[in-house]
Amino acid sequence: PRYKFRTSMAKQVAQLVHFARQATTLSLTWSDGKAVEVPFFWLKDHSPQSRDNTSGDKLNHIRDLDFDVTPKNVQRVNGSLVLDWGDCQLDYPLAWLYNETTGTTDGTPQRTLWKTLHPDDHTFLNSDLVANPHTRKDLLESLLCYGFAIVKGVGTQQSASADFVKNILSTWIRSTHWGTFFRVAADDSPTSLAYSNKALDPHTDLPMNDPPPSAQILHCLELGEGAGGFNYLVDGLGCAELLSAASHDVLATTPVLFRWAGKDETSQCPINLQAYHTILNTARNRVRFNARVMSLLSPSTNSPSTIRAFYKAFLEYESLLLNPEHRVRFGLCAGDLVVMDNARVMHAREVVTGRRVLQGCYPELDYAKSACRVRRGVSAVIGVNDTAVDELVMTQGARGMEL
Repeated sequence: PRYKFRTSMAKQVAQLVHFARQATTLSLTWSDGKAVEVPFFWLKDHSPQSRDNTSGDKLNHIRDLDFDVTPKNVQRVNGSLVLDWGDCQLDYPLAWLYNETTGTTDGTPQRTLWKTLHPDDHTFLNSDLVANPHTRKDLLESLLCYGFAIVKGVGTQQSASADFVKNILSTWIRSTHWGTFFRVAADDSPTSLAYSNKALDPHTDLPMNDPPPSAQILHCLELGEGAGGFNYLVDGLGCAELLSAASHDVLATTPVLFRWAGKDETSQCPINLQAYHTILNTARNRVRFNARVMSLLSPSTNSPSTIRAFYKAFLEYESLLLNPEHRVRFGLCAGDLVVMDNARVMHAREVVTGRRVLQGCYPELDYAKSACRVRRGVSAVIGVNDTAVDELVMTQGARGMEL
């Protein structure tokens, strides 16, 4: 493992270089070049003092807000702007103002789109992850920035996937109609092409669910002698950036029905899952793509020109996804796993030869993102240095959560 991708998650707060009172807004200019006009009513409603000290819940109500409110005075006092509203005086720390007004409050690493990457740059040793909180941080950054991470030496026990989710990702596993864990191996009567030795085109899992799982793990439990079958990943959002404007618009505005009918693996009860999604969700930066469970557009609700435009856009997108120059290709040995963002990165495989057994599950990414936000937020708010916060967040994460 080379870990070359390293990104900085240190909290960065620009300096306030200028502020000016306008008729209904406060102009703020920051040292990084960002400039915003903040409505006075927003500042009155949104102040840090508007929240309960214990719970953090917002106390005031928009229904009680005076939209024409203006402060009597605005002055800079040390590291804050102080606004005198007449009925109260409120303190707005500059770090808080920067984060809240410039759109930098999310705290998770920014996504980095890619066409191709070297898998070694995003490969980790499980022993390093267990021993070193900074390596766990690197893995989370790889997953959240680039949409995937490969881990070697997890072990071949079925419980190893659960241990990884609990101790490294610090989150839980979502149960689906496949169960909490599912076995991916060739079957004489497969209920999905995944349970065969056939090649699989790039896809995201379970788009017929609403919402689909946020992440997926594939863990190699067994690889027979001479067995093969490379996996590869494609950045669905990265390929979407290469689409023509017309095709991008079609895939972002045309709802598609995804559906799957079969039996619940646990109860054996019949199920019929259906959900409408656009293939591209530009508002949420998400992709839902799985041709095997996608229904054709119905002529009863779509004009022939709409159907033709969708097919052309689909083919343009698929050609980008199938381009060998747009993939990360790798093999999984027994004891290795790959974790991927199911809302962005599509996975695929070449023809499987010999015996190969994978175990899959769907961890939720909420607490992986939370660890990144906490690290940035704690270091900014209480002044703890980054190393101490890494130790705090990741050590707590290593204790895990009950699955």
